[in-house]
Amino acid sequence: MNKTIISILIWLVCMPCMAAAETSKKLEEAKEEAKKEASALFDTNETEAYTEKVHKLMDLCLKANDEELYYKAWSNLATFTSRQNPLKGLKVADEMRDYAKKHESKYGFVIALYTQANLSVKVGMTDRAAELCQQAIEYKNQYLPEINCTHIYWMLAKIYLVKQERKNAIDALNRSLKEPNLTSYERMNVLAYKCEAAFCEEPVDTSLFMTNYTELQRLMKETGTTSEFFKSQDIHYADVTGQYDKMLELAHQKPSKIIRYENIYKAYMKMGRWKEAFDTLHLYVFARDSVRTDETRKQIEMSSLELEAARAENEAQTLRMEKQQLTFSALVVGLLALAIFLGLYLWSRHRAAMRLAEMKAEQERIQSELRIARNIQMSMVPAVFPKLEGLDMSAFMNPAKEVGGDQYDYFIRDEKLFFCIGDVSGKGVPSAMVMSVILSMFRAFSAHENNPAHIMQAVNEASCRGNDSNMFVTMFIGVLDLPTGRLRYCDAGHDAPFIMVNGPLGQRPLATNGTQEWSMVNVIPHLPVGVFDDVKYGVQEALMAPDSTIFLYTDGLTEAKNLKLKQFGINRVEEVLAANSQLPPQQLLEAITNKVHEFVGDAEQSDDLTMMAVHYTPKDCQTVRC
Repeated sequence: MNKTIISILIWLVCMPCMAAAETSKKLEEAKEEAKKEASALFDTNETEAYTEKVHKLMDLCLKANDEELYYKAWSNLATFTSRQNPLKGLKVADEMRDYAKKHESKYGFVIALYTQANLSVKVGMTDRAAELCQQAIEYKNQYLPEINCTHIYWMLAKIYLVKQERKNAIDALNRSLKEPNLTSYERMNVLAYKCEAAFCEEPVDTSLFMTNYTELQRLMKETGTTSEFFKSQDIHYADVTGQYDKMLELAHQKPSKIIRYENIYKAYMKMGRWKEAFDTLHLYVFARDSVRTDETRKQIEMSSLELEAARAENEAQTLRMEKQQLTFSALVVGLLALAIFLGLYLWSRHRAAMRLAEMKAEQERIQSELRIARNIQMSMVPAVFPKLEGLDMSAFMNPAKEVGGDQYDYFIRDEKLFFCIGDVSGKGVPSAMVMSVILSMFRAFSAHENNPAHIMQAVNEASCRGNDSNMFVTMFIGVLDLPTGRLRYCDAGHDAPFIMVNGPLGQRPLATNGTQEWSMVNVIPHLPVGVFDDVKYGVQEALMAPDSTIFLYTDGLTEAKNLKLKQFGINRVEEVLAANSQLPPQQLLEAITNKVHEFVGDAEQSDDLTMMAVHYTPKDCQTVRC
């Protein structure tokens, strides 16, 4: 009897516990099922279905008191929404932050800050994203030091990498290594990001890259773990070690068109294969702009639909209110209309502010890319000039835009100085790209040819092929024989240079300085390069006597304008040359530049400005009659 009573009592006590356990088990199973269903829809465009699954999962998480999964699901919903409409995604993240703050959820607040930072990056608000990451880190270190948040440090590091702030990126990555319960995979990610940091500024920090790349390879081999991000460092390794063929091979294997073309372009540039680099740059720009155009068009379409829907809703609401309040006084109607007007006004101001922020971010991106293009262009023109007995030269280039259509070049072969200066029609990126190809051809055709007319002929014929843009180039090519002073030159529609000699040489004397005088060099008025492929170019000759200087320039000098739209003009050029005849080339160019700046004043530069000066003073000069 007693045993029966005891059994009944045990059953009565255990039954609720068993029921609770069974309920908890079913809840966990339902939660896992909802999680799988939501994950399967994350990479699709089924917005309604995905939103429904996430809300179901969040409800189950609330019942199971699963705070971590609850906020992660909400964060994924914000990310998913931002793919359709970035502003809506930010709104979802703002709602999550407000909810976490209201319910005093420290974990939820950190996840909300991280989500806001992630979505801010996607719309180009990098400064705001960096600020949110710092807030999340400070809040986490203060209230949740026991949880691992390496992903927040990585996002902060990526922002600094984009902004080319290597020191700040390395600092963020080093702080991430202090996070608790750090895994080998997380350490490998930090090493890979440090490899990227080595390349985010010029010059490349080779020591930083090799140290972290070596450790990354060791951990990958030790753990048997890899990823596309880790393997991408092999391209950097090939770059650092000069294995450009390997770099090109690895670049071709990248799945992303933008990343693939970008690295192929860099490999060709390193190999000096300018034609392939130029062609690949076209593919890279096209692929990049196609993605951005699709994204921009999608955002515009979504914004237009939202605007129309809002207007339709406002109109419908106004009609309903008018039907319900026909008996209201004129004062009430006036106040209502004023309220609607203010609401629409504030809403439009808010929308305008958001669009302005997006445009500013896009403008910053474009400016950054143009700065990179300017650095590439400036790296293609010589910055160091020969230090030879009897020869002193200098050159200067200042594009009107970030990049320009002016360029110059020189090299010495077989005791001959080959030099050229050119000006492409137009300004900006297209002109810069054309000129880079022209100079590459100048180098190639001059490698085995001494006649400047033949060089000009070859450059012209190559330029006319595929010249769909109808761009042309004025150009001057000179070949100076250093032992004798014999100058052979060819002019293709370019401004005639000036030469300072002991006695008249050119078309007319300009100004004298003792026994020396400046003259304008006689040039045959050939057509510019790129107009017709059957143009015949002739060679001309002159003698550069000891202590003589030739000065070349583009029309950006004579056509420089001040605020009154008055041009600097050829006469002022002659006056400056006459006043500074005794100066060496570099100081002569500086004197002319100062005079141009003094004349132009606060006026915006209207055209690219390029100048070159070559001073010839051999000790043992044999007189040669041309």
